[in-house]
Amino acid sequence: MYKGFSGEAIEKAALETLFSTYQDETLLWAQAFTSVIATDALLIGSLSDKQRVRNVLDKDIFPLLQEKKKEFEEEEQELDFPLYPFMAEDITSIIFRNFLNRGKALEPADLDDLQRYCLERLYAMKIHTHAMLHAGLLPEGITPSTQPVLLPIYNYTI
Repeated sequence: MYKGFSGEAIEKAALETLFSTYQDETLLWAQAFTSVIATDALLIGSLSDKQRVRNVLDKDIFPLLQEKKKEFEEEEQELDFPLYPFMAEDITSIIFRNFLNRGKALEPADLDDLQRYCLERLYAMKIHTHAMLHAGLLPEGITPSTQPVLLPIYNYTI
C-alpha cells in the first residue's frame, strides 16, 4: 500500500489478499477500511499512466464497487462499516481531486478523457458521491436550476 501511495505502479497481485472481505464480525471494520485502502493504493499508484488507471478501474475497482453496491442495497439498511460508500467516496475523491470544493457546477467538457469515462461509468452504475457534489458534479439529469433541496446519496438525502 505504501508503494501505491508513493506513486509507484503496483500490481493487483501485491494487494490481492487485502481485497477479500471475510465475514468475521469482529474485524468487519478493519476489512472494509483495508479493502478501501488497497483500492486507493492501486489507483494512486497508477495515476501517472491514464491507460493503466482505466484498466485498474475496469478490471478491479468497478466490478468490486458494483458488487458491494448491490450488497449494500440488498441489506435495506446501512451496515456498520459498508465498503461501498467508503470505496465510492475515495475513488471519486481521487479521480476528481482537481475539482474538489470549487463551489460551482462543473461541466463534463471541463473533465479530461479519463474523468469523463469514469463519470459515464458511475452514472451507468447509478452511483453518485459526496465527493462528486464537492467537485461540482450533480447527479445525471439535475442542473443547478432544477436541483432539489435534498439529493439522495446512499441510503439518506443531503
